[in-house]
Formats: sequence, structure tokens, C-alpha cells
Amino acid sequence: MISNPIDQTAVFSLTDFRAGIATNPASAEDGPLSVARGVDIRHAAGVTLARRLETLADTLIDTEIVRILALADTPDTIAPYLLVFTRGGKIFRLKTNGTGLAEVYADTDGLIVNAVRYNDRIFWATGVHLSNIAISDVGAATWTANEVNTLGHEQRTFANGSSRHTMVVTGGRLFVGDGDRIAMVDDIFDVFDSGMIRLESDETVVGMTFGGSFLSVYTRNAGVAESSRKYLWDTVGETLIGRVNLDRLPVRQVANRLGTDYLLAGKDDSLGLYASEGYTVRQVRPFDSTLHAGDFAREASMADSRDGILFSGGQDGSIHSYGRRAESDPDGYAESYRTATDSDLASVSALATLGDELYAGVKYSDASTTYAIEVRDDGKYHSSGVIETADISVGSLLDMKIFESLRVVTDIPAGTSIAVAASMDGGEFTDIRTLASTGSGVTDITVNEWTADREFRLVRLRFTLATTDANVTPTLIGFRLSTSISAR
Repeated sequence: MISNPIDQTAVFSLTDFRAGIATNPASAEDGPLSVARGVDIRHAAGVTLARRLETLADTLIDTEIVRILALADTPDTIAPYLLVFTRGGKIFRLKTNGTGLAEVYADTDGLIVNAVRYNDRIFWATGVHLSNIAISDVGAATWTANEVNTLGHEQRTFANGSSRHTMVVTGGRLFVGDGDRIAMVDDIFDVFDSGMIRLESDETVVGMTFGGSFLSVYTRNAGVAESSRKYLWDTVGETLIGRVNLDRLPVRQVANRLGTDYLLAGKDDSLGLYASEGYTVRQVRPFDSTLHAGDFAREASMADSRDGILFSGGQDGSIHSYGRRAESDPDGYAESYRTATDSDLASVSALATLGDELYAGVKYSDASTTYAIEVRDDGKYHSSGVIETADISVGSLLDMKIFESLRVVTDIPAGTSIAVAASMDGGEFTDIRTLASTGSGVTDITVNEWTADREFRLVRLRFTLATTDANVTPTLIGFRLSTSISAR
């Protein structure tokens, strides 16, 4: 935003919107918005409606989805496979075009907590065991002893039998967290070490990433303080290299993007998104009181994507994003996607990407037994979305201003609209005008149309985007708010 106290104008351009939601909307130091929901703030043309999530499959799957693996090269590049791993121990397979959903395997442990692709095999962890299948065999109608844990690739048994098994592949080996241990698999040489690294007995490995030279290991101590630690390890020696204590900052989930680890961490009073490089950890986004620590217990509901880091917004059917699409843009925070049902009762338990594709494992409500795989449809838009600016002062906070005009630059095709509303000095929003099917151009809202109070010190503007045709979206390109100084 460019605020000019001389001519009393505030100008927002499309690049301003990409900084997203401010940490503190009253100051707007790190973002121009207070709300960004169901919109794409990173689109090259301006703010548009977000792409819609569509149900890909919602039959057969009867327990929580804990991991989705998208296999780009199997069975072909036209309709690759998705493998869906569930809390109840079942594995489902379907094609990315939504066809061929089938239950292919039920693990006798009755539980699956994680899965990963390693070399030419798929590995999945139950609480107790690590099992595998060759990728060349995943197309079998059902998986049997002829395909699973075959000779030379036998099932492995964990030493601790932890309820959480974080997995990372690096240096030709697979590392698996198992309570206070890190297990190692070298499938080429048929080697399994159930405790290559031993940590403190009160620690549990909750995240691992590889940053080029070292493996970053995140643990959590579930004691009274409930804190975490970050270790660095070269994956060769029998001891860890260094440690950072994250006092009273329990790590919930970890994902890496472009060499930076992003952590969902903290308790309800300190919950937020944190970034870590080497021995440093810094908060990049505190969360408000609508999000709680329990919302981030699912390890797989965080993923790297074209929008930055994606993570589930808890029990409200939302998927949040932090990052940038273009290198020249600032990092921005927004609620970027909603589940297909657009229900505040839905929850996302798993996220996966394949190129530009985004897949989500969804439960429709707490009471529901219906689980679904959803996919972002880049040809369809969500029906509605909204942005609200942070506080706009247009000059000194001490001065009382008078509204003079609002110029809005938009592209509004037939069947779409943008509704404009304003809130003065923290009051309720007042509807000003709805721009509908106006095409591309400039709209000037004058004093005669301004139904809100004309005098204010601070103002917030709300733009509600909507479409009746999922194939098209309105676009907010920018706006200019002009005021004058009140004589009183």
C-alpha cells in the first residue's frame, strides 16, 4: 500500500495483496489484509477466487486418511496412482482421474501411521512394524504375500513401537523416527538398524527434514512443560552434532520448503507457524484463538506446494498457505482453499502434491463416517471468497478524515460480482455497492454512493468476490481511497 498524507490517498495494487494477512491488522506492518478467505492472493492478474476442491473419491474409505502418496510414474503418466493409507490399517488405490478406487490391502496390525516412497518400493509403518511393496506390484488387484514383504525385503519390527513414525529419505537410506530412537533402512544392502540414534528417554521424534548437509531432527517432550528440541545429524556418526532447546514450544508438524523448515508449534497461547534454519527458530505467523494445538496433531496435513507451505486449518474445512508463487513476491499468509462441501465441520487430515496438483484427505464432520479424497480443480473456481483490509489511516492517526471517493480497478465477467463494504473506526461493516458483470475497467464510488459514515480516523474495506459460473472469476486489481482532513 502507498499512503500519501499530502493528497490524502491510500493506493493498493495487486502486488500489495500478495503479502496477505497481517500479524497485527491494527498496524499492518507485514501484510495489508485482516482477512483473506477462499481467494487467490498470488494470481498474476490480481485477487481472484480460489480454485475449487472437488471430490475425487468418497466411497469405501471408512477411517481417517493418514497419508496420500501420489505416484507420478505408475501405472502411466496420464492417470497415475494415488495410494491412500488409513488409520484403520487399510490401503486404497485409485487413479488420479478418480477411477478405479479399490481396497488393495488390510494390514493385520489394524493401524497405519505413515508411509513413504523409498527407491522403487513403498514403505508403510504401523505402530510396531515397517512393511513394503515394490512399486511395480502396486497395480495388483489385491496385495498378497506374493507382493508384500517379499524375500530380501522382509517386514521389520520397531524397537519401541511408537504411535508416531516420522519418515525421511536421504543419501540412499530411509530414516524412521521411533519414540526416542531413529531407525535406519538400507534397502539396497538389506540392512535394518532399529536404533541407529538414541535420544533422551523422555523424547519422541516428531519431525525430520534434510537440508543438504544435515538431517534436522525435531523431538517433543510431553512432560509438564511440553517442550521440543532440534538436533542436527550428519546421518553417519552415532551421535548428534548439536541441539537447540525450544522451551515451552512443542513442535506439532514439520515440512521443508526451499531449504527452510516450517514448524507448526506451540501451545494454545503461543501457537503459530515458525521457520528454522540451522540453529535458529523464529516465528513467522502467530495464530488467533480460533486455532488450537489439537488441530495440528496430524503429521501429514502439511505440504510444500506452488502456493508455499500448506497446512490444515483445523476443524473448519480450510487449508491455509504461507509463502509466495513468484520469487519477486513477498511471503504472504491466507486461507487459500475450502473443502468441496465448504463445511465448517470438515477437517483435513492429509495433504499431498504431485506437480501442480493438490490432493486432500477429508473427513466431513466429527460425527461423520464419510471420508473423501479431494483434488484441486484448476479449471473451476470456488463460489465465493472475501478479503478485508487491515486498518487504513490515510495519514496521521490523530486526524479525522472525510471520505471523498473510492476508485476500484476490476475485471468482472458476466455472472460474477464484487461487493464493496466499509467499517469505520472498528464499527460494523456497511454495504456500499455491488459491482456485477461490469467487465474490465475502473469504477468510481462517490460521496453520493457512500452509505457508511464519511468521517473516520481508521477504515477497513471488504471486498466479497462471487461467481455463479465456476468457470470464471472476478478479479480485484487494485483500489485508491481518497480523503480530506476534517476541520474538527
